[in-house]
Amino acid sequence: MKLRFAEPKEITAIYRMYSDYQGVEMASIGLKFDAVRLMQEVEDMVKSKAVFVGESDGKMIGAVAGYLIPSGCTPDVFFQTKFFYVCPEYRHKTPQFIRELMEFLKSTPATKLIIASPSYAPEGLNRFFKINGGVEVERHFMWPVEREVVHA
Repeated sequence: MKLRFAEPKEITAIYRMYSDYQGVEMASIGLKFDAVRLMQEVEDMVKSKAVFVGESDGKMIGAVAGYLIPSGCTPDVFFQTKFFYVCPEYRHKTPQFIRELMEFLKSTPATKLIIASPSYAPEGLNRFFKINGGVEVERHFMWPVEREVVHA
């Protein structure tokens, strides 16, 4: 398996992976999935070299996108994933995918890798991350900011 930057010709395939994940994630917390906005996001991330593709035997097996974010209270720089997806038939290669990503990150200012685990994920996914060296950092909660509708 190897990790490389995504190419523009792969935007549609990456979109499908991301929309599969995001569609389920958004629905699980009551948000409306916006396919047009997501396609634009994927295009922008690929163009800015923020998406990596995992490849095995010439096939795309998964993708990860993220950004470098400096910590506000430590000297660390986080590579915060926006999405991390490995196709179901290749999930057995996920540990290798993570190792390849960690190896790549050595060439960047990143000092920590952050992968989010969806709120609906089975406990097995969190256990998998822990078995493979991950440390649970925090859980996030969301509240809507309600606004009054002003009619003209």
